[in-house]
Parts: sequence; C-alpha cells; structure tokens
Amino acid sequence: MTIVVLFPDQFHFLQSNHLSPFVTKKERWNGDLLISSNFEMLQFRRFAGMYNSRTREFSSAVSPVKNICIVGSGLMGSGIAQVAAQASIMVTLIDKTDYVLNKSKKYIQDNLERLTKKQCKKDVKVQATIVENTMEKILMTTNLEQGVQNADLVIEAIVENLPMKQKLFEQIETIITRPTLLASNTSSLMLRDIAKNLKNKSRFGGLHFFNPVPIMKLCEVIRLTETSDDTFNALQAFGKTVGKTTVECKVS
Repeated sequence: MTIVVLFPDQFHFLQSNHLSPFVTKKERWNGDLLISSNFEMLQFRRFAGMYNSRTREFSSAVSPVKNICIVGSGLMGSGIAQVAAQASIMVTLIDKTDYVLNKSKKYIQDNLERLTKKQCKKDVKVQATIVENTMEKILMTTNLEQGVQNADLVIEAIVENLPMKQKLFEQIETIITRPTLLASNTSSLMLRDIAKNLKNKSRFGGLHFFNPVPIMKLCEVIRLTETSDDTFNALQAFGKTVGKTTVECKVS
C-alpha cells in the first residue's frame, strides 16, 4: 500500500484534466491520495511529471546539500552524478573497480558532450568548457570510507540485492562521523527492509530517480515513519535542485 501526498490544487488539476481515471474513485484525506495497486502507481508515475506542482516551503533550518556520495556507478548512479554535477553539487562516485568507474566517466562525458552540442551549436570552446567544468565536480574512488567522509548525502545505487544493500548501509553508518543523510534509489525493494539494521533511521529515506536520469523529470521522495522532517525536506530540496519534479511517498 502506497500513499502519495498531493496538494489540493494537484488533486483538482488531475481530476479536471482527466489525467487519471482512478483519482475520482479513491478516498482522499486532506489531500492524500490512496493508491492501492501497482498498476495505479504506474499510472500515477506516468502522468505525475506532466504537472509542475506547487512546492512546499522548506524550513530555513535545513542545510542545502552541497556534497554527495553515490555508491554504485551503473546507469542510475552515473545519471544521478551527472545531474548533480550539472547543478554545481560536488559528487564522489564509488564502485568496486577503476574499470567500472572509467566506464561511468565515459558515459557521463559522452552525455554532456551531446547535450552541450545541442545547447551551444556554434561555439565549440563553450561546449568544451561546460563539459570540463561539470566533469571536474565528479570525483571517483573505490574507497568507501574515503568517499562518504565529507558527504552531506549518500545515495545508494547498487544492484537490487537486499542483503548487499543492508550490509552497505550498516558499513556507511559505522564510517560517517557527521549528520550525513542516507538514501536508497531502489525501485523494487522495500525501504523498511533496506533500513532494517540502521541504528538511526531518522536520517534515512528514498530517492527514486527514473532511467534515464538526465531526461526523466520525476523523482519519488520516500519517507519511513521514522524519517525526520528535516531529512525529508532536505531530500525534497535536493531533488528540486537537480531539476526534478518531486513526489512525496510514504511507507508505513
């Protein structure tokens, strides 16, 4: 069971534009829409990105995320690294081998070169400068301890294997010495299961980006009952900083 929080204007927008046949059939509490099946969730995801929703006012006490660490340099991890670097956020990308990291570096650089060619068709020097400046914001390492040390936010983007994710977050929690936020990009596993062994779940949440990350505009920001408001607001703010339309999801 998933609860997607909609503001009243979002709810009426969906109804008035007939974007979802199930919206009028579901019960609603104070702007919360109860979506009871995977099929309905898929429908919601498909049209949610079409509406650039009004955003919450975040507490000024929430510090902006300036440095992130991404564990896992596959398509999702590389995509998140790219959009973060484009938003002038410093990124440390971690994986097991330099070979895998080099593949990620080439993937990101190729994406940026294609993008800048479209945006700055006649100015090759500007194209090169943009790519270079963006790539300079991405550091790569195979050292987990070194990579997470200065991060404001650590995003897990490894293979969808529950024991591996649980072990990774346990490791990270023992390494970090500052109030670092933790997030998983999982698309198929339960966040509560992933966070099962965490001692401090208040700083943990979900950031579910969609593939390909540089193109897809939707990002689900998921909170457990233990997730603090500051953590959730910071994750929401990060999603918006990297250019995404964020949708709040709750896991009971």
